[in-house]
Amino acid sequence: MPLIDTGYHHYEGRYRGVWYRRATITSVGLRACLVNPWMKRILSAAWLGALALVTLLFFVGQLLVKDSIAFTLIENLNPGLRALFNGIMGWLVGNPEVSVHTVYNFAFYQFATGASFLGLIAIAIAIPHLITTDLASRAVLVYSSKAVNRFDYFLGKFGVVFSLLFLTWLGPILAAWALSNLLAPNWSFFIHSRHALLNSICYVGASMVVLSVLALGISATSTKEKTTGSTWIGLWLLGNAFIPLGQNTKPWLKHLSFSFDLNQLALHFFQLRRDVDAAAEQIPIIGSMLERASRRGAPGFMNDAELPGALIALAVMLLLAIVILVKRVKPE
Repeated sequence: MPLIDTGYHHYEGRYRGVWYRRATITSVGLRACLVNPWMKRILSAAWLGALALVTLLFFVGQLLVKDSIAFTLIENLNPGLRALFNGIMGWLVGNPEVSVHTVYNFAFYQFATGASFLGLIAIAIAIPHLITTDLASRAVLVYSSKAVNRFDYFLGKFGVVFSLLFLTWLGPILAAWALSNLLAPNWSFFIHSRHALLNSICYVGASMVVLSVLALGISATSTKEKTTGSTWIGLWLLGNAFIPLGQNTKPWLKHLSFSFDLNQLALHFFQLRRDVDAAAEQIPIIGSMLERASRRGAPGFMNDAELPGALIALAVMLLLAIVILVKRVKPE
């Protein structure tokens, strides 16, 4: 026994791997984001939207069930809407594989693209809790002393944004798809709507990766919380302002908006134009409605995806974000 007991002894506890350290960074950051009351409101809005989607799809499924409440409601509509729903009912009954696929694909496209707004707001709230506060307090030195390299640190912070987007975006989509099919009148809805689920996962999953990296890059631009949050909102709104400008002048200006570029991914994965054209051929009243709408301008989901330009623009944005991360986040 030494003359002076220093208190050091061999560690006898459980050894943790590197993924535990990465998960710790993610969990701490995620809890810090979820404490914000506005974040709780955003989460509530996202899941209430999923519940509304389930209600809509449940009503569509009831069109296949005779003597359901849907039939009673349709009988009380005006002749125009009654003709529309009668056409949809005949289409659902006559060709469920195509009709269910089209209805679900269209519904989940609208929900997935619409819910992106909540995800972007959630990122604006979370950005100060990513890298900004660590740069201000020089916490990177502490992370480096805990056997966590820069890659582990980046991966943990990436997990914060990715997890947050899952809770506000992809999670409600998965829950809405599963619950709406469980409430459907036929188990075949799981098979017929599978493409809508895959399209949603591909679009939202790719968008979550892009937005997570961009959020980390912007979070590393300053040590002031208000500055980084305002920068995210400013780039978002400024990019959206370039969309109408690019439509009237130079088309490449549209790709300065990451929202526009991500929407091109949605158009590419969902391929709604093909589904809507097929529905219009089988339901004449839908064809006449689309014809009247096209006179005022084609709906956004009927446009062709400008995929090459969107991919190039997103790649440049990701490269800039990575360069900022490498230069700004390093131990002194």
